[in-house]
Amino acid sequence: LIFGYKQRGEAAIKAHNVFYYLTYEGAVDLSKITNPSERLATISQIYHFGQTPQQLFKKPQRLAITPSPQKSNNNIDWKHLQSFPLFEKHSENPIHRMQIINTKLISLGPKKLFIPPDNNRYFSWDTFDFSLRILSFEGNSKCESIFENLHDGLIRAVGVSENGQIVVSGGEDTLVLVWELSKTKSKASGYQLRLKQTFYGHTKPITEVFVSQAYSLIVSGSQDQTCIIWDLNRLKFVKQLPKHDSVISKIIVNPLSGDIVTCSGVWLYLWSVNGEPIASVDTTNVFAKENITSVLFIETIKTQNQIIITGHQYGSIHVWKVNFGNKTKNNIDNSCYCLDLIASFKSHTSLVSSLLYDEYYNRIFSGDEGGSCFIWSNQDEKENNTHSLIGKYF
Repeated sequence: LIFGYKQRGEAAIKAHNVFYYLTYEGAVDLSKITNPSERLATISQIYHFGQTPQQLFKKPQRLAITPSPQKSNNNIDWKHLQSFPLFEKHSENPIHRMQIINTKLISLGPKKLFIPPDNNRYFSWDTFDFSLRILSFEGNSKCESIFENLHDGLIRAVGVSENGQIVVSGGEDTLVLVWELSKTKSKASGYQLRLKQTFYGHTKPITEVFVSQAYSLIVSGSQDQTCIIWDLNRLKFVKQLPKHDSVISKIIVNPLSGDIVTCSGVWLYLWSVNGEPIASVDTTNVFAKENITSVLFIETIKTQNQIIITGHQYGSIHVWKVNFGNKTKNNIDNSCYCLDLIASFKSHTSLVSSLLYDEYYNRIFSGDEGGSCFIWSNQDEKENNTHSLIGKYF
């Protein structure tokens, strides 16, 4: 009644929710009233009747579905996590992204990315025409918009802001492009992209981009073994991180602290929001050579620590804790922080390509190149009817 679709129109009339017309936002443009007396009279009426709030929703909103089990308030016992197969070889499609949408686990394949904040659409750039597409989960992946010739050659990586309005693309042409995404006035046209900035700095094709709206930064990685931090608001260069050991494979930013994680081959690096080195570890000192293929940041009130989870080339999953006061030879610039291994698991038989943290139930989802998905939890997931979670693959 106040902010929703029943504030105006036929729905408001049926709900007996109708007020004087001048109380509604946009009912009159005072700047266009040239007669001073008429303008003063209109302002007086607005002051007298008051104003209705801005209408936020013009369509009915679906009720949020609250999961039946109670929310877990316990910390994760990392050393005693159990794995439960959610599905194995799900159509033999590799799982590269996962999101829980309306109590269902939705999976995306390679070169696809969920579009926040609703996550009911996704980007796809795995096409022969080098285009970027927006598709809807409704129906059978309905294509809503196609954007061509964004780069000179293949699109290699795409990132998006938390509100879904800023899109960053990295290409084979070594460029990082910042776009503004908006809906067009015509429903048939879907969406439009407006180029805001072109970043130059890498010398080889882009491999990863990550957008952090909370900390107003973009981080890009390339085959030239470098990572560059860019300012999202000013659209300017900020800093280039020291050269990594090999090609940049993964980048992620902690939404709470702004700390940056970059992965390169077997190396895991942790940087501050300003690009200052915090800690690093060569994972081959603990395990056989197994490149990092996925990464997840966890820092909540529950965990009370920065936890980094890495998925690896041959199916291993490792849990790292950021600790203070233990210098190691792996640490960059002799930092006083280190990355301590606190747990390791292996249920996958192929490359771990996706990781997801479910804060509500305190559990981890992991997906692999073979199409298998596992849940890692301290609870008995068999009692939680987890098979009802299985959603669609796109």
